[in-house]
Amino acid sequence: MERKISGVEIQYFFTCKTQLWLFAHHINVSDDSEDLLIGREIHKHKYERELKEVVLGRVKLDVLRTKDGVTVIERKKAKITRGDVWQLKYYLYLLKKQGLEAKGVLVVPGKRSVVYLSAEDVRVLEKSLKEIEDIIALPSPPKPVKSKYCKKCAYKQFCFAGDEE
Repeated sequence: MERKISGVEIQYFFTCKTQLWLFAHHINVSDDSEDLLIGREIHKHKYERELKEVVLGRVKLDVLRTKDGVTVIERKKAKITRGDVWQLKYYLYLLKKQGLEAKGVLVVPGKRSVVYLSAEDVRVLEKSLKEIEDIIALPSPPKPVKSKYCKKCAYKQFCFAGDEE
């Protein structure tokens, strides 16, 4: 049986392969970080009249708006990253596979970015899904690669314990 990939796993794939492996193997960090608590509050109080947490397998869409077509709204606390964009494209891909054409909107304080799914995006996602399966199947996590995301990553103690930042 094919394993269903979550939106977070897509985001981690485009951000950090080590983070993806750790998360997929249920090596999770504390759920009480300030960033996570802020994210939960934003989710709870924004779009109160919209349809929230639509579930597609292992994927939970933050907000699904159906007025004037289907729109998936994904809220983020800070700036939009490459992983955020691909996570939203994955949601659009899953909806498309169910026969629903949709657009996405990434929202951060002071900015909205509209996201569409192209034929090339579908090809990239399908290739990425295979790569994600391969990474998850590894007996140990891939070697970490330092990037600009490491500084705020909750998993950094797994990757660079003892490193000075």
